[in-house]
Amino acid sequence: MGSDNFLHVDLNGVTWTSRVDSRYEPDPGEQFTFTFDLDALHLFADDGTTIKSKSERPETTTEREASA
Repeated sequence: MGSDNFLHVDLNGVTWTSRVDSRYEPDPGEQFTFTFDLDALHLFADDGTTIKSKSERPETTTEREASA
């Protein structure tokens, strides 16, 4: 048990990894809604290359529905 949980989320065939509070433990397949804090968002390519760091703001929609 740590201070965070890492969720691996399938969003229309794209896998996202999100760090959440350790108290949040959705069941596999459970539907939930999440938002992105654009000021804290970091994006990486499959090879680990940084796409967006904390100081840059992407031009994307910030709210998505997903399955755990």
